[in-house]
Amino acid sequence: MSENSLLEPIHGITLKDYSAACAKLGNGLSEAAIAKALGVELPVWQCIKTRFFYLI
Repeated sequence: MSENSLLEPIHGITLKDYSAACAKLGNGLSEAAIAKALGVELPVWQCIKTRFFYLI
């Protein structure tokens, strides 16, 4: 376990995965498609997105 909570995955999604997903969102990919690509349900993706947003 890392001492930096920002580096800990949220629901199995790493900061690297999150940042890549945000880049895809910026390029027009839907949140539903992001969630599917990450292997999580849409509400889980929305939770992950919110939690990382407040960490950063």
